[in-house]
Amino acid sequence: MKIQKPAKSESKGKSQSKAIRIKKAMSEEEVTPHGNDILMGRGGKNNQHAGNEQLRNVCRGQRESYRLSSKKGKSHISREIVAYVRSMDPPGRFLKKDALTGDWEDVGDDAAREKVSQVLRDAVSAIHSSPS
Repeated sequence: MKIQKPAKSESKGKSQSKAIRIKKAMSEEEVTPHGNDILMGRGGKNNQHAGNEQLRNVCRGQRESYRLSSKKGKSHISREIVAYVRSMDPPGRFLKKDALTGDWEDVGDDAAREKVSQVLRDAVSAIHSSPS
């Protein structure tokens, strides 16, 4: 039996080109991190940034429900936290510094969800490693 690859959907191609246009438009503006932004990476100044501290506090508040959730539930919690950060005033962004240019760039929702998931796992781990 021969398995055919699914045909590329028209809407996926359009959203990718739109995302590229948005990224190009955003790259023309200089991005300066503010207090609601999450700086990607671990350790150092990133951990001390106000937005990263806020994210850790939000995740600490969700760690028990995250710990008890199914894999699908954990993904839902992560997406909800990303949406929460992006809905702040001013909107929080998940920023990574480009190694070549030194410019800050938004990493997008997939990488943001991965970051939030890691912070949630760290928050759950802190429960188990802290003395009772």
